[in-house]
Amino acid sequence: GILPQDVPLLQGISVHAQLVLLARLQGHNRRDAVREAERIIGLSGISELVGQYPENLSFGQRKRVIFAQALIGKPELILLDEPTSGLDPVAANDVRALIRNLRVDHTFIISSHNLDEIRNVCDEIIIIDKGKLVRHNTIQELVEHDSYLTIVLEKEPREQDLELVRAVSAVIGITIDSANPKKLSIRFQSEKPDEVQFRILELLQQQQATVLEFSRGSAISDKVVELVRKH
Repeated sequence: GILPQDVPLLQGISVHAQLVLLARLQGHNRRDAVREAERIIGLSGISELVGQYPENLSFGQRKRVIFAQALIGKPELILLDEPTSGLDPVAANDVRALIRNLRVDHTFIISSHNLDEIRNVCDEIIIIDKGKLVRHNTIQELVEHDSYLTIVLEKEPREQDLELVRAVSAVIGITIDSANPKKLSIRFQSEKPDEVQFRILELLQQQQATVLEFSRGSAISDKVVELVRKH
């Protein structure tokens, strides 16, 4: 199945009729094609769109229809090009949730510049620069999931806060983001990363340093920029 970035649909034919037609083109007879279209409509949550015509839909609505079309026939492999671009936040979140739910039965390949989305829904990442393969890793390997903590504080950290964190035996170093001095990248080495994570957050809480954002691993955007520049 495929979701192209541009969304071509036939004008003058209802969404429901187009899904039935696409199911027929995959070899379903008329009755089974209707059943398959109904299954996809329920699965992808587009029931409010099925009686409408593509020329009357917004870009985001058309994209949701094409995403539904990519699921017809239960394909083993589904290619998605920028699946959430042009979608409002609620619709984009619904698409990401659907991808996560369907990963049990389908393999997705997603082309996207939205690295946070890639991190949230993918197991592996392939980085390509000027048509050349730069890196192929699992997400956890790329961001060194068990070697980094990325923390955004409400206020810039005091030196005493940093000294307490540096004093944790597993901590190797702390980097403050030059563009955002409230953002810390903490590198550590331990066979028990959960305990290190808990200890650092506990120390910051004791110092009344409010944590606004927290993630395990380095920022994926930083790693991609670093690798592409080296390449």
